[in-house]
Amino acid sequence: MSDVVQQPAPMSSARRTAARPRMALPLLALVGMLVVALTALEAASPPPALAAVNLVTRCEANVRTKPSTSSTRKATLPEGWKVVAVARVTGGSWKTVCNGRTTSGNTWYRISVINTKTVMSRYGITYVYGAESLFKLVYTNTTLQTRCDGVSLRTSASTSATRKTTLSGGVTAV
Repeated sequence: MSDVVQQPAPMSSARRTAARPRMALPLLALVGMLVVALTALEAASPPPALAAVNLVTRCEANVRTKPSTSSTRKATLPEGWKVVAVARVTGGSWKTVCNGRTTSGNTWYRISVINTKTVMSRYGITYVYGAESLFKLVYTNTTLQTRCDGVSLRTSASTSATRKTTLSGGVTAV
């Protein structure tokens, strides 16, 4: 006795073509939602991190436990005090008046050192935060080393700019 297995009839090419768009629509919608979500995430991300930078207060500057004007104020730093910031972060909105200039924003410096003493030794916490407009850059601690011969130093960031000198490999520049 033989078993007869009935095979389903092959789908016509018209039916296959009609099924493709129905399957593609949910996939396209999903991809679209993913693009929108990633774009929103990028827009909400904080400013880029920075290497530790040396700053000085432009005028009296309040430093706080969190990047928000409603958080606890740990100190008011006098004008001219040096601090080391390890990051720029987005936080609550602020408005400052410093040397007659009114500024507003929501970018804060995450500060780890104040006048050569760590924030931990001063206040018992790792960081304090200060509104960006209250500080000015003194200098950054950046050291670069050439990896090969023939590195050109130019008057601007363009290969057509005037070449000032050429460095050999292993040269350290500060």
